[in-house]
Amino acid sequence: MTPSEALQLPFLKQQLERLRAREREGRPREHHSLASALVNLALLLDADGAHEEARGYAEELVALRREMLVRYPAEGTRALAESLLSLAGVYRNLERMDDAIAALRESAELHRERIRVDGSSATVALADVELRLADTLGDAGRHEEAVAVIDACIDRWTALREEDDDFRQRFDSLRAARLAEAHYIKSYYLDELERYEEAAAAARREIELRGELSLPEGALAYDLAAAYNNLSNALKGLGRDAEELAARREAIALRRRCAEQDFAGHGDTLAEELERLAERARAWGDRGVALTTQREAVALWRKLGEEREPELASAIDDLAGDLLARGELDEALSAAREAVELYDRLEEEGVESDLSFELVARGRLAKILLAAERYEAALAAAEDALARAQQLASAAPAEFSKNVAFEACRVFEALYFLDREPEVITRADEVESALQRVAASSPEELRVPLAVALEYLSEGLRACDLHERALVSADAGVRLLRSISEPDDEARARLSRLQRERGISLTELGRDEDSLAASVEAVELLRSLSSPEPLVFAETLRDLRHDLAALGRHEEALAAVNESIEVLQALPEDDEVLTDLAESLLGARFSLRALERHEDAAAATEGAAAAYRRVSVVDDELLVPTLLKLRSDLNALGRGEEAMAAVSEALQRGRQLGDPLLLVKVGDAVAEELSERDMVEEAATARREGLAMLRQLESAGDEEDEDDDELLELRINHLHELSYDLVQLGHHDEALPLARELAELYRDARYARIEPDPTQRRADLAAALENACDALRGLERFDEALPLAERLIEHRRALVNSLEDERGNLIDDLERLAVILMALGRKGETEGLLAEASALRERLVGASEPE
Repeated sequence: MTPSEALQLPFLKQQLERLRAREREGRPREHHSLASALVNLALLLDADGAHEEARGYAEELVALRREMLVRYPAEGTRALAESLLSLAGVYRNLERMDDAIAALRESAELHRERIRVDGSSATVALADVELRLADTLGDAGRHEEAVAVIDACIDRWTALREEDDDFRQRFDSLRAARLAEAHYIKSYYLDELERYEEAAAAARREIELRGELSLPEGALAYDLAAAYNNLSNALKGLGRDAEELAARREAIALRRRCAEQDFAGHGDTLAEELERLAERARAWGDRGVALTTQREAVALWRKLGEEREPELASAIDDLAGDLLARGELDEALSAAREAVELYDRLEEEGVESDLSFELVARGRLAKILLAAERYEAALAAAEDALARAQQLASAAPAEFSKNVAFEACRVFEALYFLDREPEVITRADEVESALQRVAASSPEELRVPLAVALEYLSEGLRACDLHERALVSADAGVRLLRSISEPDDEARARLSRLQRERGISLTELGRDEDSLAASVEAVELLRSLSSPEPLVFAETLRDLRHDLAALGRHEEALAAVNESIEVLQALPEDDEVLTDLAESLLGARFSLRALERHEDAAAATEGAAAAYRRVSVVDDELLVPTLLKLRSDLNALGRGEEAMAAVSEALQRGRQLGDPLLLVKVGDAVAEELSERDMVEEAATARREGLAMLRQLESAGDEEDEDDDELLELRINHLHELSYDLVQLGHHDEALPLARELAELYRDARYARIEPDPTQRRADLAAALENACDALRGLERFDEALPLAERLIEHRRALVNSLEDERGNLIDDLERLAVILMALGRKGETEGLLAEASALRERLVGASEPE
């Protein structure tokens, strides 16, 4: 309120009191003076935020106008319509939307009555009221009604622009502006209705109309920016990312022009527009654009000063997230700490900020500290975030109960890395008990958010490999949702998610039948929804495929995953859809191979690789393993050249990726392809490189860590193949230490974790001894070769009755020992071994001939 208005207010109240006193004295009522005082008081108080006081004057004004309508019919209709418009504004400010809508509808009806006598003037007034009514309906969530009213309004303004030349020329700018505003409202609410094509068309029409106006550049730029923002939102809904980006950049350019002319008035809208672009860039996976844009937004909020510090805190937190995504941990940590410290200071100073944003910032700090492996500090930050979530949930359980579990998950993670698992379970019990207490005394509408909290709790426990305890929380969430008397789509969708969560833990616990039952229910729940989210539906069908396949039900598994593929192929392509499609195709490959449909399996793998390639920023960590699977499928079909092309692409991408472990796997596949083509020297070179990288990786790991079993298995494979190749190439001095190392690894207790079957372990050891014997023979070190060959024969004799093909291997090893004994001059023993080998061969040939 301006100083002059502040002085005017007591004068108006005094005037109103004098007029009321005249009535009490029985003197004639001064309708016009009374109306003037009431309307001015209502307007001033409403503008000053005293909406409830303004409402009393506005309602009294409307009652007076109804009385005046009888006494002054010529002007009463218009006056009452305008008073109702003012009253609607007050109701809207008080969030009494139904009352506001009723007042606007009555005002519109009065203007319709005036059209018979006032013509264009009443039509213009009616169109203005319809504009306000449409916006109010939209604010009340009644979007379909809003669009219907705004369509009528657009038709009215369009017809007004086509009236006689003189009238049109005098008011065309006004009418174009109103028509543009109507299209703005239409675009906004069509977007809310997900009618994106129509929303985009309305936004484009608004942009055309704004171009016709003769307005100051600043005002025009401001309105155009809003129109481009509407257009970008519609294009987002249509999945037209490139066009959306162009529209958002246009909006930013316009906001920038406004801010250059009046930073205090427009700097905030520019910062908001930049943050919207950053948010979309994150969704597109373009973290570079997100980071650059978010940095500029933070700089603008800083420049806007202390009054905008709540927005600054949120922006800094988002910046911390972008820095974390880019792996810039030091700067991310600095930003996250600044955001939390700023929120703390704002609270101390009594400055209101968005509590949900504050909670996100506290959780983000813990997340970054976890990523930086600063677990003690991460635990302290996570405890702080959890305490804050619990405080907020005690006051608003519907809004913040789920955050309690979400922030508890970070506490669990920190405790897990600090090897304090008993505390994880204790804290989980505390959190779940608190949620259950809230559930026991809460209305049904709280049960869905509480179930969400239990889902987060289950996820956090599962991430700590505490699957039994995770299942307890998921089961509690399921019971909570089943207790809802009339579950709606949201409740059924959440129940489906919890059943998926249960299924994952049940699988980890080896309870495959129970996991399948959970997956079946999860799918059926989604089918019961009016419009299940397609990506979630496809993912749930993939879970079902996994559970069916685990039980050997491959035909049913294939049917489930094929349905997920159909769901995804019906969607507009974007990165998320393509990635999910590739994953579903790889699931189909697994089932097709199990059904021995190898041509179809190869086609599915080719489809998965093609989908990964179409992702805007190709994720080689996904594509490279897929290419290796494709190589295996193509080789099974005898398509060797295509297999080599697939593995060559994998090698090129693996080198660009710089992941040593993945590069080892790719190199191994390359070596196998080279061996198939008798390019033994080249295969050996590839395996030497792989073995060197594996030794580096293992030296950095922990021998007691089960995660390093994969490295051990890969090293064993490389040692076996490389020592064999080197013997064939005559590089016996290089092959010998590798073969001996291999034999020692087969005796290692860690290898028993990888291969629990003792018979197979004996066979593996025998193969290693063969390579060592052959290397020593090549070096003519027969004295050293002899004890190895004798041990080899012992192992083969023990294996003959256990594994297929061991008789053939025993024959080869008897001949191998005979050669060594011959070289040592022990001819008598040699003849006995050769005779035994010959007799075994005759029996083996006889057993293989048909009767």
